[in-house]
Amino acid sequence: MINNVRCLLVAWETAIHQDVHVNNLLFKYKDEEPKSPLEVKLIDLQGVTEGDPMVDLAKFIYNSTTSTFRRNHLTFLLTLYHDTFMEICDGVRVEPPQGFNLHEIQRRFHRSKVFGFTTCMMGLPFILNEPKDATDLDGMCQMESVQELYAELAKSSNNVRKSSIFNMRVLDLVQDLYAEGVI
Repeated sequence: MINNVRCLLVAWETAIHQDVHVNNLLFKYKDEEPKSPLEVKLIDLQGVTEGDPMVDLAKFIYNSTTSTFRRNHLTFLLTLYHDTFMEICDGVRVEPPQGFNLHEIQRRFHRSKVFGFTTCMMGLPFILNEPKDATDLDGMCQMESVQELYAELAKSSNNVRKSSIFNMRVLDLVQDLYAEGVI
């Protein structure tokens, strides 16, 4: 019993990205099969830190998928994550973290959903904005005042809030997380 409780308290600390979404992934495809990527590479690494990988996974899934996709595929994705991780550990002859099993992945993922939600609320305006309305992040670094910065962010956010895709994604997210008792 005590060992089981300790497993729940042990952190799965690893390098995490902190800004995982589809715009920060590069896919390599086979020419004949453009729907089956051969490789995926993660870019934009300036925010890498140490933390629980379930936080990154929750942020990615909530920023980059729809409610329907999550309902239909979340269990499969978490199982795939578990199985792939175990194969990699076995292949390099490393023990997985203490308590690493599918049930614990599901529990930690559920606990991390709030991070997916907050990141989604901040990130979706940037991810879903039309290219013509995209925020000039380089230009923002040159701004002289906080007021200029705020005005630029507000403009970008106001543009995307007119988008039916953005509004549907946010509404679905809030409804899902409310139904799951997260918010």
